[in-house]
Amino acid sequence: LRKYAEYIREQHFDCSIHFLNSYPYAYLAWRAGIPRRIGYTSSPLFAWMYTDRVSHNTRDITHHEVDQNIELVESLLVSHPSRPTEIVIPSATLEPHYENIRRKLAVRGLSPTEKYAVIHLSAGKGNKSWLPERIGELAKRVRDKYYLKVIVTGGPADVEAGKKLAQQDPLLISLAGETTLTDLMAIISRATFYVGSDTGPTHLATLFGRPIVALFPSKVSEPAHWGPWNSPNVVVRPLTGCTLNCRPAQCPYFYCAEDISVEEVLNSVAQVMNGKVHIRESVESLQDANLQKTLRILLVDSDQIEHKRALESFREKLERNGFAVFRADQENYREAFIRHGINIVHAIPPISWKLAWACLSAGLWVHKSPQLIQGVPTSESDNNFARDYMHYLQKASKSWTGKIPQEARG
Repeated sequence: LRKYAEYIREQHFDCSIHFLNSYPYAYLAWRAGIPRRIGYTSSPLFAWMYTDRVSHNTRDITHHEVDQNIELVESLLVSHPSRPTEIVIPSATLEPHYENIRRKLAVRGLSPTEKYAVIHLSAGKGNKSWLPERIGELAKRVRDKYYLKVIVTGGPADVEAGKKLAQQDPLLISLAGETTLTDLMAIISRATFYVGSDTGPTHLATLFGRPIVALFPSKVSEPAHWGPWNSPNVVVRPLTGCTLNCRPAQCPYFYCAEDISVEEVLNSVAQVMNGKVHIRESVESLQDANLQKTLRILLVDSDQIEHKRALESFREKLERNGFAVFRADQENYREAFIRHGINIVHAIPPISWKLAWACLSAGLWVHKSPQLIQGVPTSESDNNFARDYMHYLQKASKSWTGKIPQEARG
């Protein structure tokens, strides 16, 4: 690291912005003596290496990564203009790559005037990708229903899967392993719609405002935090029956991906084709459909009759509004956390030490500790319930005890 630090010092940078809150990069910037180093407060062991520290509430599940990163950049500004809702890439930047792609597609029988859809095969390491055989079936059904050609894209590791799909279906066009990043941008930018998992090319589709069907098979993926931003989109995230502890980067199984059917994805394609989609512009977007697909809520049973009634009423309201809700008693917290990917726990005080310890220590054996909230919202109305509940979670995330002031509970 010292060698790299010396190299960075020789470049005479004025400022470093640390979107990835990681010790090696914080150390390099500090060791290189960069005058201004901007990073998050969430890692106190090395946050002191930053000259400018921006608050980062890791417990706020409603906060999108884009909004979070914009807040980091805003610390550079004297004034705070309105946040951008789109990024414009000049067409001249991609024009040479359009020509390259046109030649490749012409050889495969796609004329410049024909419309097409893009399906991306992979999502890097682990089990966040969908199943290739189902991608092949989806491509056939999209072509039959919408009269669109289908282009399958992917990286070098997807070449064989792409070839196999093209052999099974000669009308499918595979460019897996054949594109540069800018080639891929050129392809996606002109797609009628895009289908892909929780991966980089999905965010490229967002960049170009393409209608997106985003697949989030993993129990620990959070579309409210990592989903498409400011682009027409429908997220597919199954309630998986997998009982294994979810570590997507290392998991050799595809049980979660198997829970996403071709029919479900095709129905989501129909939604984006018909304009029945969700657009997330910022954390201020109050109708956030992706939040409902992110939350896995555990209600802890109580022995007191009035508490049981409050929990049951809250459960019914959550389910009516499309949230995934589970129940548990004090004997099976760990099993519930692992099986369902729980990220929110509601319990009515007094909180048992077993529950408090289970939530506190959960980060040792699951991907992320769930947020414990003492009590449930008291709102009587179903009107704007999703919006009100999102605000409720934002307030709860600011309390390390999970207690919310009485006046903020409705």
